Amino acid sequence: MNLQRPYKRNEFDLKRATDALERYWVTPAAKRYHLQHCSSQPRWFQVFDKPTRRMAAAMEAKRLLTDFELGNFFVDD
Repeated sequence: MNLQRPYKRNEFDLKRATDALERYWVTPAAKRYHLQHCSSQPRWFQVFDKPTRRMAAAMEAKRLLTDFELGNFFVDD
């Protein structure tokens, strides 16, 4: 929802979307995954390094942009 608003206003920036997804979606998911599945492994940021998290966020940002361009938006309830 937070990323479709800028798209509708023609202010969507792929880099800013990637940064937001990395901070608020990919990093928390990596921490949760590490907590649940990798307790004997090193710290979470050693298992999921910055380039890997950045790549995942960039892929998701591009997928969302494609969805928005096709007219697929989340429904405002």
